Amino acid sequence: MSNVVVKLTVILVIATASVSCSLSRGRHGDGGSAVRAMIDGPAGLAVIDGAVYVAEMPRSRIRRIDLATGGITTVKTSRPLDGAAAVCVDRGDLLVIEYSKVSVIDPHTGVVGEVAGTGWPGATGDDGLASAATLWMPNSCATDAKGNIYVADAAAKRIRRVDARSGIISAFAGTGSNETSGDGGVAARAGFEFPNSVAVDAGGDVFIAQYGDDLASHRIRRVDHVTGVVTTVAGPDTTVWLSATEQRKGIQNPSYLAFDHGGGLLFVDPVGGRIFRLDLAGGSVRVVAGGGSSNADGPAADVRLANPSGLAVTPDGAVVVAEYIANRVRRIDMGTGQVTTIGGNGKPTRVQVIM
Repeated sequence: MSNVVVKLTVILVIATASVSCSLSRGRHGDGGSAVRAMIDGPAGLAVIDGAVYVAEMPRSRIRRIDLATGGITTVKTSRPLDGAAAVCVDRGDLLVIEYSKVSVIDPHTGVVGEVAGTGWPGATGDDGLASAATLWMPNSCATDAKGNIYVADAAAKRIRRVDARSGIISAFAGTGSNETSGDGGVAARAGFEFPNSVAVDAGGDVFIAQYGDDLASHRIRRVDHVTGVVTTVAGPDTTVWLSATEQRKGIQNPSYLAFDHGGGLLFVDPVGGRIFRLDLAGGSVRVVAGGGSSNADGPAADVRLANPSGLAVTPDGAVVVAEYIANRVRRIDMGTGQVTTIGGNGKPTRVQVIM
């Protein structure tokens, strides 16, 4: 009897180990098709040289989806990452938002360099070296044509700027006060309530998405790169919105700014699950995708987006979106309006929402 138990136990252990290894390979998926791989909690996207780089927040790693082949790999970094909340592009390199710091990764070698923040939370060090400063919940990054880096330091309620030449960090916008104020004046003396995303247009103007405790603070603002003056370009006190009903409600939780090839400003309502395009010249807003009832790929208006958590634009003008809850990366063809999955098998099931 004991021999039977031993044999059954050995068989069970071997079978369990075999299934475990098989599941691990299947979920991870490196070296195979990106749509069959597990992408765990995609929280940010960037496009470099025909590939989409995906920040996996729960696993603190970066995945690479090759747009030509559809294959997926994990970027092997020279040191472990301490979180991966967002990514952006800096002249061919990859900037990654870690916990209370910003680092740079060579996408070809995986070598990690330090850019800003010590890794300890705080809002100190302005006008000194960025590597010695503290950041307090950095949430987004962007660069201008000169390579200057802008960081949405959300809990510090500031946009911090790292000078490309000197490496000095400064408070570009925001006083640190928990208020929305200062439109028409210099951005450095204005109040920004939880600035969560930043983007820079082709002319160098800086756009900031913010939200707070009430809808009056939910807006998108622009800082003129010449004068430093801040204005609201979309929000509850503007005429820029979709309908009279939504105008009264105001823009809710604008996040994850990105510019398309036509100069339109894309942004996300992560809770409502919709992507919008703001025409800055005409002052109109339209829904690009989301708001539907179907989890399947198809027409953008019919598709339901599960907590969109990052945007990027591919060389051919398509928009890619990360879905944090659905554990997928999807592509929106701006010509046909069709949505297709390019990465992620939808596992594991996730219920947390990020904004």
